[in-house]
Amino acid sequence: MLKRFTRMMLRGLLSRRERIDHFQVLLMQAIAKTERLEARVPVFLKRIIQRAADLQGCSITDFVISTLDKSARETVREHELMKLNAEDSRIFAQALIDPPKPNAALRRAFAAHSKMVSMK
Repeated sequence: MLKRFTRMMLRGLLSRRERIDHFQVLLMQAIAKTERLEARVPVFLKRIIQRAADLQGCSITDFVISTLDKSARETVREHELMKLNAEDSRIFAQALIDPPKPNAALRRAFAAHSKMVSMK
């Protein structure tokens, strides 16, 4: 894999971004603990993955790791963002601008928290 990548780089077939991405993957592999991940895939899917890896000048393993990393980070990011419709946004903003007065349960919770946590 490295020999193939080096040949492509020397021939100028890889963009700067592709070289940086590849070296980032190699660096992560060198310094990170690894765990095994296995998957059985249909033949047609493996062929598509192999073709995509070949087009990027990397091994199937590097391609899968890179692709899974991007996809996993995007999935986590999407689930960590709160998306509100216009009405919910208005209600949320109004609660920030003019918050309701604390009820008895909130006052008790604040008092209990204050006893457990000392402010210095």
